[in-house]
Amino acid sequence: AVDRLDVNFHGSGRNPNLRFDEWFASGTFERGVGRMQISWNVRPMQSRLIIQGTSAVIEVDRFMQIVRVSRNLPGPKLIGMLVSAWTTALKDVARVPRTVVRFATGRLKPSPGIRKGAIDFATSLREGNSPPASAEEGRHVIAVLSEAFERADRQRSSELDARFGALPDAEVLVTGAAGFLGRALVERLHAQGKRIRVLVRRPAKWLSQLSDVQIVVGDLGEPAIVDHALAGAAIVYHVGAAMKGSVRDFEAGTIWGTRNVIEACRKHGAQRLIYVSSLSVLDHAGRDPARHVTESSAYEPYPDRRGAYTQTKLEAEKMVLKAISEEGLPAVVIRPGQIFGPGSETVTPNGVISLAGRWIAVGPADMTIPLVYVDDVVDALLSASTAPGAVGQVINVVDPLEITQGTYLDACKRHHGPSLKVLRVPTSVFVMLGFGVELLGKMLKRSVPLTRYRVRSLRPLANFDLEQAQNLLSWNPRVGVMQGLERTFSGAKDART
Repeated sequence: AVDRLDVNFHGSGRNPNLRFDEWFASGTFERGVGRMQISWNVRPMQSRLIIQGTSAVIEVDRFMQIVRVSRNLPGPKLIGMLVSAWTTALKDVARVPRTVVRFATGRLKPSPGIRKGAIDFATSLREGNSPPASAEEGRHVIAVLSEAFERADRQRSSELDARFGALPDAEVLVTGAAGFLGRALVERLHAQGKRIRVLVRRPAKWLSQLSDVQIVVGDLGEPAIVDHALAGAAIVYHVGAAMKGSVRDFEAGTIWGTRNVIEACRKHGAQRLIYVSSLSVLDHAGRDPARHVTESSAYEPYPDRRGAYTQTKLEAEKMVLKAISEEGLPAVVIRPGQIFGPGSETVTPNGVISLAGRWIAVGPADMTIPLVYVDDVVDALLSASTAPGAVGQVINVVDPLEITQGTYLDACKRHHGPSLKVLRVPTSVFVMLGFGVELLGKMLKRSVPLTRYRVRSLRPLANFDLEQAQNLLSWNPRVGVMQGLERTFSGAKDART
């Protein structure tokens, strides 16, 4: 029986799709008191239940699937506490490795989670068996918690409804405006006096400082808000995409988001869609270095091996191209190289990964990387919105001046100083490491972040044929790589033009 229950919730703003990511509850009950915290921000993630009684304290570690019992021992309290702590530590030395081995060999199954409980409940109803938890227990939990949940739901619903206010027509809409490229594009359009509307996941202070910019807050994966944002917009720059998170986050932000943008452009008759794709959709591991990279170069044959970003960007690009060929969507696909500029100083270049506070450069320092300065990409996007021959085309945008990875890293090190630690590792060493991680993944039956194929795919693309960009967009870099490096790493933080 519950005598009293107080529930409070809070939103940190870290995840715009999770409005309230901190929950705190305290209550008094028939036989004790209790406190609970649910947090999406605590790292490392905690999943623990602690029962504090008059004879013992029981700690249930749901991640390690270990139960620790600290009993109230006779004798002086200090000695009892020391003996209990010592005993628990000795037991953990043995049972933690044992648990890991059991998990790795399949003898200990992972926690089934809430989903299995829901499946078991539905299965029992279908088969006419008693459910794992009775309806009375379920109603009891709902009655206790519904008041707090309904309060949060009402507040969230009110915020969501407020996003759909009437909007005047806009000359341009930019998705992903809060990102590195999106911000540079918005600032250029604003300087040109365009009527701008942006779709962002969360409000940004710098956006609110730009006069007359219409700000729509929402997620690309939500059809209703995308439809609202695109209504009355003539030119659509679809820059937004998922850059981190779970597989579902990538699917929602990139695949579903692009589908929603395409459908809204069709519905509202947008004059032109400029879709920002990525060179990651091309085959890196299997390319012939002697052959030019063109817009018709082979797609990545194994996107699932490259990771969620490549997989979702490839599917999204194909969706745009299908809409162009089958539905006559007036769209242009722009594939920029690695975009850099002031504000990207901490982004690793192609062929380099950030690991444990270091930059790990894989392979030789003399391999070239496909750089392009951010302002030069904005030039290409603006040209794509008006160039008559660009509609229906895929266009690679890379600076024709080839810069080696070592040159770029030297500029980074001069800028950061001793705080930037770079370690160069031969490709063969990383391939062996990828092989070991693969074996571990197979043993644990888990996907892993590093494989031999991903290591081979770290090799940057090079030897670009830029005829499409030059002929269709009249594009040549206005700033260029060398001046861009000076602007980025000279210490001037606001060097963009």
